[in-house]
Amino acid sequence: MQLFKDKYFSILAILAIVFFIVYSFLPISQLIWQNEHNIQSSLKFNTPDEVINHYFSEQYAKTGELYYFEPLDNFANRVIFPRWAYVIESRITPGNFLGMDLIYGNLAKIFSTNIIVFLTPFFAVISVLFFYLLIKLFFENKQNGSKQELGASPIAFISALLMFIFPGFWYYASRTMFHNILFLSLLVIGLYFLIKLFNINKNKLCVSILTGLFFGLSLITRTSEIVWVFLIILLILVFNLKKLKNLWLYLLLSFVIFSFCFVPVLYQHKILYNNYFSTGYPIHTVSSNLESNEIESINYFQALVLPFGFHPQVIVNHVFYKYILKLFWPWLILFISGLILFLKTKKTKIQKLYLITLLSIACYLSIYYGSWFFQDSIDFSLISLGSSYIRYFLPLFVFSLPIIAFLLVKIGNYLKNKNKIIFICYLAFAAYCLFFSSFNQVYLKTSESLINIKNQIIKYQIQNQDLLNYINKNDIIYLSSGTDKVVFPEFKHIIIQQNRVEFLEIKKLLKYKNIYYFHHNEKTNLEELNKEIFNPENLKLEKEILINKGGKIYELSIL
Repeated sequence: MQLFKDKYFSILAILAIVFFIVYSFLPISQLIWQNEHNIQSSLKFNTPDEVINHYFSEQYAKTGELYYFEPLDNFANRVIFPRWAYVIESRITPGNFLGMDLIYGNLAKIFSTNIIVFLTPFFAVISVLFFYLLIKLFFENKQNGSKQELGASPIAFISALLMFIFPGFWYYASRTMFHNILFLSLLVIGLYFLIKLFNINKNKLCVSILTGLFFGLSLITRTSEIVWVFLIILLILVFNLKKLKNLWLYLLLSFVIFSFCFVPVLYQHKILYNNYFSTGYPIHTVSSNLESNEIESINYFQALVLPFGFHPQVIVNHVFYKYILKLFWPWLILFISGLILFLKTKKTKIQKLYLITLLSIACYLSIYYGSWFFQDSIDFSLISLGSSYIRYFLPLFVFSLPIIAFLLVKIGNYLKNKNKIIFICYLAFAAYCLFFSSFNQVYLKTSESLINIKNQIIKYQIQNQDLLNYINKNDIIYLSSGTDKVVFPEFKHIIIQQNRVEFLEIKKLLKYKNIYYFHHNEKTNLEELNKEIFNPENLKLEKEILINKGGKIYELSIL
């Protein structure tokens, strides 16, 4: 193939195989553990959205449906469901965007449900290859058949290498059931084909189809990103105005293909929510008031553009300081230095497009997600890659990497001309520092590191197996905070905490079903739980049982 004549692409393709295995650390670790202990159960995950994404992707592959029935919900006023699910009558449906479930589910229909947990690492490494090709287009000067002083390939190559090891990308490529890496991967591929469309004379039909397909797939994966993605597409079209008259039919075809990608999603919306334009999110969009902690309704335009309002103090003091400066300060120093150098350098038209695109993404995402004040972890002092801010800002981080690559190549060229030994030492030092600092952040640092998550999900496996010794799958489990990821999907009749409105329904259900309470902490005290939580609701816990690897279960009865 023509691509493999490019030595940089060939190296990246080999590294893609290596990093596919690296990014598959969590599922491989869990599968090895299951095989060693002869356990056949569902894989466990560390967040409810990962649990739901995996379950419904698998469900769609097996049945073609994105829901399951919970007949008890008709009787119990819809209190039986896992977190991040949405109850419609007696059906449990995904409480998120459906694109990932449909894409992974359809691929699993073809190959096997076993591939689902490996699809995010696969798309991640493919996106790095396309990122290299994309950055080559941005940093290529075709005037007089020559290239710029620094050369397109080295900058694109270093950008791709940095993408492989950037801590945020590495981390979420390894957390294999989040939407964000899939969205970003499909977007990078779509951007490559769109820009390629303006720079080729052959195969325009094929490229236009692929452009619409990958943009469509990316936005059914995370439809909330549609505003800034459309803004980037508009910028690209404006920068290529002179070429539009010869390409408008191809662009129209891209739009048609793009629109068709939403057809299966809208079809599923009709089945699940009885409305083509309803979703698993609440019908009334809400925004938190940061001063009063109240929830207020907002209109649909605000929900699309500024759902969390505009809060500069939160952007600077909370998001930038904690989740960019403190987490990624070496990368930030390199980026700022590279940006200063890049601004001083003469740029081609397409490089100006790249710069404006980057600044547009930075401004929009900073305001859109930066104005949202939240804390993922119960440990308020914890600042880690596990924060949702990191995955929301992934497009900004990734598209900033060519600026760092520009700086590194510029320094490398200077040193290479001065002294080759110093140049080799520079390459070794830069590679060592960036790789091992990223490795430390991803695998070792904080309680949300991949090593700790691996240990945590194996703990969930052990707890789940022990629960099966005491509780029948047809019984109901009332759960303390966060324990649904331990029991689901083996136990589907689960009730999560719902501001105490669930207790009335629990008392109704106790007349017909066994109900157990599962608490995550083995140090809990039966008397205290009864006194503080259950007795005031005319309920009581009894028959305490300690669960292997932590937690206790209790039988629940009417006082």
